Amino acid sequence: MKILNQIIDHWRHDWATNKPLFWLEMVGTLLNIIATVTVTVMAVNVPMLFIFSLWIPGAFLMALSSYIRGNSWVFMLMGSYFILNTLGLVVLLNG
Repeated sequence: MKILNQIIDHWRHDWATNKPLFWLEMVGTLLNIIATVTVTVMAVNVPMLFIFSLWIPGAFLMALSSYIRGNSWVFMLMGSYFILNTLGLVVLLNG
């Protein structure tokens, strides 16, 4: 329960001190979660165009907010997701 309270406290502090980053991270996270849940639920017949349309902006928003915060490891992770998902979309559309 302590960790949940710490997360909620962080969100409150972030909302009070940096609303734009709060929104970027929240939207980016939600897009990535929705895409991942869709892949999980529809694993046999995954709608990849829909998935990429969520993953790409989600990864971009998370990379952007990580860059602004100076969180280099998360920036590298989400930047690589953005690049790889963009390449995946290109392969899907050309394949």
